Amino acid sequence: GVDASLDSTAQLLQWVERDAVAVASSTTALMAAVREFLGNATHATQAHLDQYERFAHANSETTEDSVRSARRFVSSCTSLHKKINDLEPLAAHVKALRRMVEQLEAQASKIL
Repeated sequence: GVDASLDSTAQLLQWVERDAVAVASSTTALMAAVREFLGNATHATQAHLDQYERFAHANSETTEDSVRSARRFVSSCTSLHKKINDLEPLAAHVKALRRMVEQLEAQASKIL
């Protein structure tokens, strides 16, 4: 009785101990895999963040350059528009002079 009970209890304790060692071993392996995965994920995330930061910075510079170019273009167009407006009276005078020259030519043709 008692010896058999002690033997089965001892054997049960050995199985529990063996299973505990197996669980500890697999838990250690799992934690190592998780640690490696997190290290890789952290590295990849940091790399992506660095790349995003470089892109955002480069894109920001490109956008600023584009806006500066667009403003220069608008400024040039505005200046050209003002100059054209300044030339409109001159163009009207030239047209009037041309009509006068044509009339003069027509009268000269009649005389000759």
